[in-house]
Amino acid sequence: MAQKKNKLGRSLHATVPEALYQTLWQRLTNSNPQT
Repeated sequence: MAQKKNKLGRSLHATVPEALYQTLWQRLTNSNPQT
């Protein structure tokens, strides 16, 4: 949803490429919480 509204790009004042969103999503889904 943030990608569709370009919230990350606006907050960074830069264009965010599609590949960056994919990388971020993969890291979020693959990360393990450290306890």
